[in-house]
Amino acid sequence: MQTVVNLMQRVNNSQFSLKERYPELYDLDKKNIVFVSPFFSKHGLYRMILPALELMETKQFSCIITNILPEDHTKTIDDFSIKLIPEVIRWADYIVFQANGQDMTGLIKNLKDINPKVKIVLDVDRNYHALNPNNYTTKKYTVAKLRNLEKNLTLVDLSTYPDKVTEDFYIKKVGVPIKTKILPNLLSPYQFEKISQIEPVPPTDKKLRVLLMADQDDFDDINSFRETINQIQVRVPESKIYVLGNSLSYDTKNPLRLVNYVRVPYQDMGEYYKVIKRVSPFAAIIPCKKQAFFRNYYKILELGAFGIPIIAMNEYPYNHILKKDTHVMLAGQKKTFIENLRTIVDNPETKKRIGDNAQLFVQEKYSWNNTTMVNYWIQAFS
Repeated sequence: MQTVVNLMQRVNNSQFSLKERYPELYDLDKKNIVFVSPFFSKHGLYRMILPALELMETKQFSCIITNILPEDHTKTIDDFSIKLIPEVIRWADYIVFQANGQDMTGLIKNLKDINPKVKIVLDVDRNYHALNPNNYTTKKYTVAKLRNLEKNLTLVDLSTYPDKVTEDFYIKKVGVPIKTKILPNLLSPYQFEKISQIEPVPPTDKKLRVLLMADQDDFDDINSFRETINQIQVRVPESKIYVLGNSLSYDTKNPLRLVNYVRVPYQDMGEYYKVIKRVSPFAAIIPCKKQAFFRNYYKILELGAFGIPIIAMNEYPYNHILKKDTHVMLAGQKKTFIENLRTIVDNPETKKRIGDNAQLFVQEKYSWNNTTMVNYWIQAFS
């Protein structure tokens, strides 16, 4: 992630000259894309930061990221003042915004006044109408802001989505013709720079580490899994639960109360992949209730990239992307999580086969090395 960290330091330095901060302004004879103010988060990484770096690798595009905001789970993009300087606006062929709950009517008019040829793109990274009610972002996305988001989709030149399910939802939700494209989430070598040099830290208690993938979005899911987690440690005593994520409100509202677990926080996305490598889990669980419709599939890609066997609910997107018992162990109900974990503990060859297959699958299909997938991005901005 060092390239991304260096990029963040450069574009965030207001003391730099324009040429130092945005050297891409002086590229000629390419399509020019501006990605506006992504967070240093998974959403920002997959939907803006990595695409900017990887599209420039094709030599067909020049990309500017205006600035990279530090991740803050209590804020949305609406909470920040976005400043686009005229030089960058005039340079752009495309300006890409994250899903936005502000009315963009005036903003789009101003941008088009400065640069009549520019195309405005709105990236909708997930279903904002189906967010977890306990998520901070949901509380920010009031009904009025959701209506603004729907309106904005009719104002922009193009809206982009990570998958067809989300695209179809918003086409139907808006109810009028809008131009859309699917831009898949893809793994990039930039995420894993020098990861091979990180040594796993062996457990002192000799237990098998089972990593629970926890986000702020997953509060209800993890809360509903408390008893299951306790039962795992009874029926699979060789294991111990490790909880990845520092965005759950442990101090004020802990969904894992009365559960024996080890919390594994990380400072930011610059540390995220290093932490997973150090933990080097035996397997990972993605907790998920039936309400799975809004979910992205970042966790699948990341766990697959490390060859970590995945146990997830038999729900979208897990059963949509991965093949049961080939790439992932799917559970129809919570008790099946325990049975699946018991299976791979008792059968090391099954554990290795599923981890290896998942790794090969995501590296071959869901990565910037896959020409077919990359062409989705190239065609959207050509």
